[in-house]
Amino acid sequence: MRITLFSLFILDKRSLLWYTEIIELRSPNPPKSECSHLSEWDEKQLFWRCAMALDNKLGLTNSADLAREEERISKKKAVELFENGVLDSLPAGKFSTLQAIHKYLFEDIYDFAGKLRTVNLAKNNFRFAPLMYLEAALANIEKMPQSTFDEIIEKYVEMNIAHPFMEGNGRATRIWLDLILKKNLGKVVDWQTIDKDLYLQAMERSPINDLELRVLLQPALTDKVNDRTVIFKGIEQSYYYEGYSRK
Repeated sequence: MRITLFSLFILDKRSLLWYTEIIELRSPNPPKSECSHLSEWDEKQLFWRCAMALDNKLGLTNSADLAREEERISKKKAVELFENGVLDSLPAGKFSTLQAIHKYLFEDIYDFAGKLRTVNLAKNNFRFAPLMYLEAALANIEKMPQSTFDEIIEKYVEMNIAHPFMEGNGRATRIWLDLILKKNLGKVVDWQTIDKDLYLQAMERSPINDLELRVLLQPALTDKVNDRTVIFKGIEQSYYYEGYSRK
């Protein structure tokens, strides 16, 4: 068994927090641990849930316990978001819409739900938009066109680079993407058909060239925009991308 550790530094005016990310763990029989609820041990998975718990409203200090509760609560809220009509009432492509989605998903768990992050973030040696430029970046992203599939994917990639929240960016932004596709093209992504590894690889390379991502997502577009199976399987798949077990 070989373990490679990557140190991620998150800086703000008040503190220096040093987190350690497990980016590679290869073993024929990975040991059972408090993080064994995660579906895979792969270098795409952020360390948060296996290292230390983020501050939360639930009073949980064990990262595995927090991950389980976050999954349970936010999945339920994601289903509600679709079922109660709140999502369809939001304007497509606005940052305020992404904020509303993030807040709805995580407001029962984190004080920072729907709020701009106050720290710089990096993952796998890639630095997301620096805090000092974040608001300007979001204003520019909001102005980007979204009338074609290629334009929408470019906008999605830029929002991922911005990574405006402390946690939960991927799950919230995929819902935001589907809303843009639905309102502009009458389509959504059938996420259950998108392989996890191929998607994560395409996302990792998308800041340089989003062609791979476009080629991956376009065949998965469906006009079943209100189909419960597509929606709810899509939610499950979105969590699977983040390292949770697929039900």
